[in-house]
Amino acid sequence: MDSGDFIGIGPELRRLRRAEGLSQRQMAARLRLSAHSAVSDFELGRRIPAEDVVAAYERVLGLPPGRLEEYRRRDLAHRADLEFEAAARPAVEEPESPAAVPPVVRRRLPRRYLLAGAVLVLAVAAAASPTVAHPSEPGWVWSNQHVTDNAERVTPENMDGDDPRARGCAADSTTVVETPLLLPGGGDFGTLRLRHSAKCGTSWGSAYYANPDLYTVRIAAHRPADGAEVHSEWSNNTPPGSYGDMLSTATGCVWVEATVTTPAGTTSPVRTPCA
Repeated sequence: MDSGDFIGIGPELRRLRRAEGLSQRQMAARLRLSAHSAVSDFELGRRIPAEDVVAAYERVLGLPPGRLEEYRRRDLAHRADLEFEAAARPAVEEPESPAAVPPVVRRRLPRRYLLAGAVLVLAVAAAASPTVAHPSEPGWVWSNQHVTDNAERVTPENMDGDDPRARGCAADSTTVVETPLLLPGGGDFGTLRLRHSAKCGTSWGSAYYANPDLYTVRIAAHRPADGAEVHSEWSNNTPPGSYGDMLSTATGCVWVEATVTTPAGTTSPVRTPCA
């Protein structure tokens, strides 16, 4: 597909919002997103909305279920193509040890698996930079997350919806509580942890697991005091796992939950206490 001819879900979301006469802030409120910058990210193509966010758009706009899902799937496929092409360029060195490449990359060739290989190659290349991985949690990367554009804010920044590593909040973070993360049927998958940064005054969810079969892990953070919530989704094998965006704890406690989706189904949400 010619990237110059590609039209993703972003322009369609912008067109539908404007047709309703809604601002980005009003749309974010109707979608129950904690930061209106998320709407801007979706419309500009900086982020692809998660499946539940697309469903929320359809409800808010009165669209038939699944009306926007095809746009979202095209976006995911297009991004897979671009990331694989970028990873295939000769500028990226091969890992020193074959063991560093998960077996799933070697034995499967469909696009979704090639995307996983592309992300892993980029993670290996990024490991040489001290700004990507923090010694307290070796291996984490934040290329799948976003940083809110300060120019979009009209109120003092509270980091709601921002990436903890990109915002420098992971350096002093600690695990407040953790709980087992299970597969459909009850098998062990990993752990869900509620992380907190005293320096930033924020909390977020962090899931630790190995994911060679590319199950989908969804993490959500909630702040009961004002109903704020942020959602993240990841379907690649990026040891030691994945993590979600932040919520400020200045106005109340935060709790996190996670689900795992496999071909067998989706688990019931695993939740932490509010802390």
